[in-house]
Amino acid sequence: MRVYEEPFTVPDILDDCRVDPQSHGSSETHGIIEGVDLDALNRRIAMIPIHKIRRQRHIYTLFYEECLVSANKEYGVSFTSVLLILAHYKIINDNKSLRYYLSLRVTVIRVSNVS
Repeated sequence: MRVYEEPFTVPDILDDCRVDPQSHGSSETHGIIEGVDLDALNRRIAMIPIHKIRRQRHIYTLFYEECLVSANKEYGVSFTSVLLILAHYKIINDNKSLRYYLSLRVTVIRVSNVS
């Protein structure tokens, strides 16, 4: 579970914006600080999908809070409960699962009424 996807992680952004200050003349290094081209960095940061990042951060916060709520006061958060919560956020689609459960429930009721 990540807030920032692969092209927008800090190491990826810095790798794309790094330059060798020795290869440029002193007149060209005006926008370069500690080997990072600031103009390229600003262009790269402007490409970050802000709404998607905010949504992912909100989901991550919900995941974190749900883990804390499920924690045992004596033992803390169990690994199994974190895995189940993570599966809920990453794999399980609530709408499809609920629809499947309801259709299964209707089938079970019909079968029990027939018997």
